[in-house]
This record gives sequence, C-alpha cells and structure tokens, in this order.
Amino acid sequence: MALQKGDIEKVPADFTAADCYERIFDWHKKYGKTKIKEVYKRDDEYSENYQNLVDKIPEPGKANVHDMDYVFTEVIARYMEWAFHIEDEHGVKTAAYAHYAVNKNYEGGYGDPSFKESKDKSSLKDTFG
Repeated sequence: MALQKGDIEKVPADFTAADCYERIFDWHKKYGKTKIKEVYKRDDEYSENYQNLVDKIPEPGKANVHDMDYVFTEVIARYMEWAFHIEDEHGVKTAAYAHYAVNKNYEGGYGDPSFKESKDKSSLKDTFG
C-alpha cells in the first residue's frame, strides 16, 4: 500500500517517533478490535494475530525504540496494515504516523538496514515473527 500525496504532511512537524507511536497505540486500543471486524470482515488467523498483537503492544512510555519500530512495521506491512488508510480523530492516517516516524529516524526510511535491525530486536518479534 502507498500513502497519498499530503498524508505524511498531516502529521505535526514537531512529532517524535514516540508521539507517532502513542497515536497509533491509542487508535488501535480504542477502535481496532471493533473496526477490524467491519473493515477486514473475516475471522481468521490474520485477525486473531492482530487482536493478540494489540493486546501485547507496550504502552506509550514503556515501549522502547525496537518495539516502536516493530509496531511501525506492523502498521505499514503486516497485522495492522488493514487500517493503513483509516484516519484517527486528528484526521491523520495510522500509516502516515508510521512512515513519518521511520523517515524521521532512519535516513533510508522503511528500507534502511538500521531500521530492520532495530525492529528485529523487539521482543514482539519472538511472538509475531
């Protein structure tokens, strides 16, 4: 999936990766388990893994950089991807937060080897691959 022109620019310019993580966390904790049933419309291993992931992601302030990077990956290309284009209460897509944070912290963005190295160190990887 790809973002549309102007999506990333909706993320406040002074946001940090932690700010982006908090918005993603809040949206998925508040709406995810209900919305996935409406949007994805399947009860299968993918939706079950999504719900388990939402239960396991660390709270903002307790998440380390590796866990945040892991969640950004999930939003962009895995179990949280189903909500890629859904906007939160602030009119920002969940994927825009993820891409913004990754681009801000890694010169090569999503494809940066340092990003991959970081997300692979998350304890979430052991459970969700």
